Amino acid sequence: MTTTAAIYRCLYGEDYVRQSIASILPHVDRVLFCLHDQPWGEVHQVKYRDATIEFPARFDRILELAREAAGDKFLRVHHYQPRPHGEFGALIDRFAWRTFDRVVLMEPDQVFLPDQAARFFAEPTGELPVCASQVELWRPPHVHEWYRVPERRMRHGPVLWDLGAQDSVPDAGTAAGTGGSWITSEAVCHNFGFAVSRRTMFWKHMVAIAMARSIGDSNPDPEWYEKKWLRWQPDTEDLEISMKHSHTIPRVDRYEGAVPL
Repeated sequence: MTTTAAIYRCLYGEDYVRQSIASILPHVDRVLFCLHDQPWGEVHQVKYRDATIEFPARFDRILELAREAAGDKFLRVHHYQPRPHGEFGALIDRFAWRTFDRVVLMEPDQVFLPDQAARFFAEPTGELPVCASQVELWRPPHVHEWYRVPERRMRHGPVLWDLGAQDSVPDAGTAAGTGGSWITSEAVCHNFGFAVSRRTMFWKHMVAIAMARSIGDSNPDPEWYEKKWLRWQPDTEDLEISMKHSHTIPRVDRYEGAVPL
């Protein structure tokens, strides 16, 4: 019998973690949950609008909500490193390699519809990881309709690795978890990263600003949270948080498809 583990690597994200876990729970044997106790870059504060903002010891209740959602399949694991590169590989190595046949790398704002989850986990797997297609939803707090970011090939959804097909622990890269090459599944996952609460997005923005230089990431637009997200209107353009890559989300469009909530 094939065994599958899900790995979540989080700092915050209570908004949709219950829905995320519930959407994959019938298809996994264990939910390995890694909650960081500090951001990458070992940063603990940020200067924002002439103020110094200290980061809290815990950003939200994601751990408690994840434990509740996963039930007896939940296992908290501990691993932290100052930079994201190689972290997924380290998590696989420490907690899944030679223990599970497959591993799926998840984010707490990724949610499947039931038929799409079944389709994704039924995909044939081999040496290359299989990545779900992804709909990035957009809905700031003042908006009632759902919008979506135009499809971005490099922003795929959850990543499914067949560990039995690997000669060694896979180099799962950084945030994407693929190591650079993958097979795209027609199964679709919804990403709610741009549809979180005001509080969650505030902390996401603060952490992004604070750690960008430390981890070699692109500098975020410091005014993005206030001007592009909280004040968003349908004609607002250049919505990617990175100043260098803001044009990669030129706009968002109305979304009429089913939303897994």
